[in-house]
Amino acid sequence: QNVSGRMLTLKFKDGVVKVFVPPNTPINRRVAGSREMLKPDAELRIQGTQAADGVIAATQITVNANPTPPPM
Repeated sequence: QNVSGRMLTLKFKDGVVKVFVPPNTPINRRVAGSREMLKPDAELRIQGTQAADGVIAATQITVNANPTPPPM
C-alpha cells in the first residue's frame, strides 16, 4: 500500500486486477433523483436506446450535483 493512495485488488471470474487510487480521486455515490434535477447548465450523462425511427429513449440519466468548474 502506498501512503499517498490506496491499492485495490479487484477479483473477476477470469483473474485479478490491481488498481491504484490516488488520494485526490473523487468518490461518488449514486442515489435516486427526480426530474427537478434536470436544469439548464446541469452536468448530465445520458444512456439510451435508439428506435428504428431514430428516436432515442433515455434509459438512465446521471446528474452531477456538484460539478467542478472547468479550469481557467
